[in-house]
Amino acid sequence: MAKKKAKLDTKTIGMIAIGILGVLFAVVGLFLPWFASSASSNVLGGGITQWYGLFSDLGAVKTDFPFVMIQIFGIVAAAFSIIGIVALIIKSLGIAKIGGLVKLILSALIIALGVLAIVFSFIYAGNYGGGLDFGDLARAGFSVAVGVFFTGIGSAVTGAMLLFK
Repeated sequence: MAKKKAKLDTKTIGMIAIGILGVLFAVVGLFLPWFASSASSNVLGGGITQWYGLFSDLGAVKTDFPFVMIQIFGIVAAAFSIIGIVALIIKSLGIAKIGGLVKLILSALIIALGVLAIVFSFIYAGNYGGGLDFGDLARAGFSVAVGVFFTGIGSAVTGAMLLFK
């Protein structure tokens, strides 16, 4: 018997396109700011914000949560997103059969890595020292920035596309 050629219908092309968009978000998110520290004063009439990327030297700061854990999960989430989109394309083109338990485990792993990258970033930001609030005199804080969401949501979207294909 001849090998049955896979058809690329509109739904499959759309899922691949959304998966590729998720991978782009995940990879670009690695190079965007992951954290922001800000200080402002209404009395003095100004403020300043300092941005920190995933590869910034925040590991020297002593917190209860290690910064290297965020770096590992961010990079691994983006790497597994790339693996996920390759698996989705291979499955869609009929090059190899990827289904059942392997697809379920890979997509669940990709989604979990993206969510954990977000969760660990929030834990780190919360343990960094919190914020200072002296009313109108001065305010200071430390929070997550856009790169966290790009990488986390991008990898979760890629995992979801693999799961639903």
